Amino acid sequence: LESHPSYCRPNIWPAQSIPELRPAFMTLGTLIVEHGKILAKVCDNLVRKELGLAVEEDLGVSSIERAIEDSFAAKARLLHYFPPPENESLPESSAGEDDKMGNWCGWHLDHGSLTGLTGAMFTDCHESQVDNPDPENCGLYVRSRKGDVVRVTY
Repeated sequence: LESHPSYCRPNIWPAQSIPELRPAFMTLGTLIVEHGKILAKVCDNLVRKELGLAVEEDLGVSSIERAIEDSFAAKARLLHYFPPPENESLPESSAGEDDKMGNWCGWHLDHGSLTGLTGAMFTDCHESQVDNPDPENCGLYVRSRKGDVVRVTY
């Protein structure tokens, strides 16, 4: 951690104004990592099967489960997206230009083997939770290996 101080800074928690945030966020992070380990184990077993290896055979450094278990660099981020200006349209699933993302998070690469996401929460200007204002367009968009922009649905 000392060798990358700009990347590994301590968290700043709003302990006075939102004392419940830190324990809730830590619990959520633990839940996501534990589910990631379960998924990683399934992926490792699929690799073993495809390679004709026994289930108990060690994959060594190729094990996703081990990468998660041995990692000291798990990252979690709370993101807030500001609403687009009134005159800005939302991206379309077939859109390919980077500038279509506007004020969104923007294109980036995730740092780990797996990325765990929670569902979005929408709030109004009074910080009250509201329904998704645009369920047809809001959500996660990824760029496929072929370069297409695809909206992820579940």
